Amino acid sequence: MNDDKRRLIQELVHNRLSALVLFARQWKHGQAEDVVQDAFLKLYQQDPFPAEPLAWLFTVIRNDSNNQVRSQKRRQEREYYRERERPLFQGSEEPDLSGGQELIEALQSLPQEHREIITAKIWGELSFEQIAAVYGTSRSSAHRKYQEGIEMLRERIDL
Repeated sequence: MNDDKRRLIQELVHNRLSALVLFARQWKHGQAEDVVQDAFLKLYQQDPFPAEPLAWLFTVIRNDSNNQVRSQKRRQEREYYRERERPLFQGSEEPDLSGGQELIEALQSLPQEHREIITAKIWGELSFEQIAAVYGTSRSSAHRKYQEGIEMLRERIDL
């Protein structure tokens, strides 16, 4: 990219960034700054460079924002229908939920790392290898923290 184009992009960032972010916020997708940043990256990569770069940015931001909103809506619909299709409980017997609040409180009282590992293992269905990768530790360390957390839970709720 030659110096004139680079200078023009710098001027656009300096002079028009807030207006572009404000424009992107109209879609209420929560990612206005990201959409604007991506638009500037796309502008930087354009060859040939657009004749009207500001108008081009507004167009890209509008299109990408619409795509974000559609994507969010599709994801929410998928999650909604998936939750409706999944049975609340597996098996024919309904579990006893009388101690549910006690379990929640006990889980919340654990140290954060133990709580996160237990949640990742039980509800996230991650393997200890995957948990170890998330925390940048060994598989045995992840397993040990999980066991420690489970033992703390047992002590707190008398299992």
